[in-house]
Amino acid sequence: MFFRHTSGHQRGDCGFLAAKLAALHLLMEQGEVDLPAPRRRHSHLGVSGQVYWGESEGSRWRGQIQNKVWLDDQSAKITLDDGKVVLVLLRARSEISCDGGIDGIITIEVDDPAVASWGPQQILDRLKLNNGFACWQQHWEDDSLNAVAEHAAKDKAEAALDALPQGLVLPDGLTQFQKSETILHAKVKELLSEAGEFHAPGMVRPVSRLMDDGSEAETTAELDSEYLKITDVRLEHRLKGLVPDVICQAQCSCNPDNPITLLIEVAVTHRVDEAKMEKIRSAELACVEIDLSWISARSQRITIAQLKSEVIHGLDSKAWIFNPFINDRVRAKSAELEMHDIAWRAEREAQTLARRAEQQAQTDRILWLNECREEHLLELFLRVLRRSWEGKAGVLRVDDGHMIEAEDIAAQLSLRGFPCAQEQFFVSQDGLLSHLDELQRSLRGRWFGDRLRGLWQMNRDPEMRRFITLGLLMVRVHNPRLSTEDKTLLDELRQTVAQNVRTDNQAYLRPKRYDALIARLFPEIREALNHPFGTMEPFEEKQKVIRNQKRLQMMEEARQQAHKEAQKHKVEIARDRAMVKIDDFLTKERLSRWVTDASVTSLDDVLKQLAVQRLVGNYLRSNLDVVALLTNAWEARDKRLNFRSWFEEVGGADLDRAQLMLGALKLAGLVEK
Repeated sequence: MFFRHTSGHQRGDCGFLAAKLAALHLLMEQGEVDLPAPRRRHSHLGVSGQVYWGESEGSRWRGQIQNKVWLDDQSAKITLDDGKVVLVLLRARSEISCDGGIDGIITIEVDDPAVASWGPQQILDRLKLNNGFACWQQHWEDDSLNAVAEHAAKDKAEAALDALPQGLVLPDGLTQFQKSETILHAKVKELLSEAGEFHAPGMVRPVSRLMDDGSEAETTAELDSEYLKITDVRLEHRLKGLVPDVICQAQCSCNPDNPITLLIEVAVTHRVDEAKMEKIRSAELACVEIDLSWISARSQRITIAQLKSEVIHGLDSKAWIFNPFINDRVRAKSAELEMHDIAWRAEREAQTLARRAEQQAQTDRILWLNECREEHLLELFLRVLRRSWEGKAGVLRVDDGHMIEAEDIAAQLSLRGFPCAQEQFFVSQDGLLSHLDELQRSLRGRWFGDRLRGLWQMNRDPEMRRFITLGLLMVRVHNPRLSTEDKTLLDELRQTVAQNVRTDNQAYLRPKRYDALIARLFPEIREALNHPFGTMEPFEEKQKVIRNQKRLQMMEEARQQAHKEAQKHKVEIARDRAMVKIDDFLTKERLSRWVTDASVTSLDDVLKQLAVQRLVGNYLRSNLDVVALLTNAWEARDKRLNFRSWFEEVGGADLDRAQLMLGALKLAGLVEK
C-alpha cells in the first residue's frame, strides 16, 4: 500500500494516518475476524459527593466474514457469519452517519506511526483480543453491559455506605455529615434485621457488704459475653413510651428455655439519655447500646463488611443499658457474702467459746496445780517429761480429770522457787535431767554390763561434762556391782575429775542453780549435794577474792596517782607564781634585751675580770656556777635568743637565784647595770 503525504499537514499526523489505514486494509483483506471483548464503564454519585465507577465486560467474538463493503478509503462494513453487520472505521471518522442496519462499530486506534511498516502477521496479532488496538465504539450488548456497569458502581457506593438505601427518604436541608449519619443508622438496623445472631457484651457490677466485724467485703457479679440467637427483628417498633431502634427476641444462656425481649439502640452522635434509660429500666427490658460515634473520626470511610463485623460480632462498641439477669447475679453474690459473714460470725463465736473453755480449763489447771503437794508435783514432772523424751504426748490426765502438760508443771515449780524447771537445757530430750534419769535407771537395772552407760554419755558431751560430778555422786550412792574393767575406768574418771576440779578447770565445774531441784527429784543424792566439791562455788569465791584484791590494788594505784597529780599541780602553781615574780622583777629592773655594745669583746676577758674580783667563789658558795651561766648567756646572745625567754628557762622559778644571775650578767656587761 502506498501513501502520499498531503501538503499542509504535519508529517507526524500523516504518519499516524498511514499506520491506521494499513491496519484497516489488512483487516478487510482477511476472510475471518477476531473481535475483542466489549467493555463499558458507568459512574454513580454517592451521597457524600464521591463518584464510584463500575465496569462490565462482554465476550470476545471470532468468526468468518461473509461480506465486506468499502464505504470509503477510511471505513468499511463487514457482515459476520451470524448476520450481524459491523462498521469498521478509523478513529478520525467516528463522526460518520450510520443507518439502522449497523449492529456495532469498531474503531481502530494506532498511537505509533511505525505500524505502517509492520508485517501483516504483526498487525493481525495486535488486532486480536482486547489490546487497545481495535475497540468497540458501539456493540449490540451495550444495554446489558451498561446496566451491569451501573449496578457495579452502585454496589461500590453501597459497600462504602455512601448510597441511599431503598425506601429511605432524606429530609431536605441535611448536611453531608447528617446524610451519612442517617444512612449509617439505617444500615445498622438492616444488618441486625438480617443477621440472625448478635454478640452481646459481658457485664460486671461491683457487690459489697458491711461485715459483722465492721470491714467491707467486695466482689463482683459478672455476665460473660455470648452470642444470642435473635428472631422477630423489628425496626423502630413503638412500645409504651419508647421507640427503640431495634427490638427482637433473643435466646441467651441465662434463660435458655424462654426467649427475652431485647432492645438494641444505635448511637452515632446521640447516646441514650437518662430519661430513656430510666424508662428502659422501669420496664425491665434488656437493652444494649452500640456506640458508633468513633466512625466519624476515621480518615477513611468504613465499609459495610467492617460495619457488619463491628455491629454483629464486635464487643468494643457495645454496652448494656439494662440487663435483668445481672440483678440475679448481684443477689447471688450478695447472698454469698452474707453466708460468708454468717459462717465467719459462727466460726468467731465458736472460737470465742473454745477460747473461754480453754481459759476456764487453764484456770482450773492452775488452781489444781496451786493446791497440789510439791512431792506429787515433782513426781508428775518426771513422769510427763519421760513421756515426751520417749516421743509420746507430753500430757498427763490427773486424778481430777485435768490434762496437765510439762510446761504447766514447770511454771508451777518456777513459782515455788525452782526457775530452772523452765530451762530447755535442763528439761529437753538431750538435757541434764534426761541424762541423770537415764543414769539412775541404768544403775538400778539388772543388766550388769550396762550400768555406767549414762555416765560415759555425760563424759562424752562437753556440755554435760560440767555436771559429771552429779553422775559420780549418783554412782557412789547406788554403789553398783561393776566389772573389773568398769571399776578401772571409773577410778580413772574420778581421778581425772578430781585433778581438774582442784586446778579450777571450768570444764568440770558445775553451776549450783540446778542442785536444789535435782536434790528433790533424786533424794538419794540430796545429802551429797550439800558438799561444794565440783561446783563453781569455791572457784567463784576464789575469783571473788582475786577480783577484790585487784579492785583494792587499782584503788590504791588510783589514790597514789591522784596524789601525784595533786602534788604536780601544786608545783606547777608555785612555779607559775614564781615566774610571775621573776617577770615582775625583770620588769622592775627594766631589763628586756642583751647589751650588744659592751667594752669586753670576749668571754675570757669577762671570766678573768671576775676571777680578779674573786667573785667566782662567792657565786659557787651560793650554788651558782657563774662560769657555766656566763658561757650559756654569751652563746644565747650570739644566737640572738630572746633575753627574757632565755632568762626564765635558765633561771627557773627561784627568785633568789634570779637575782644572783642578774648580778653576774650585769658584772659581765651582758645586760645593762
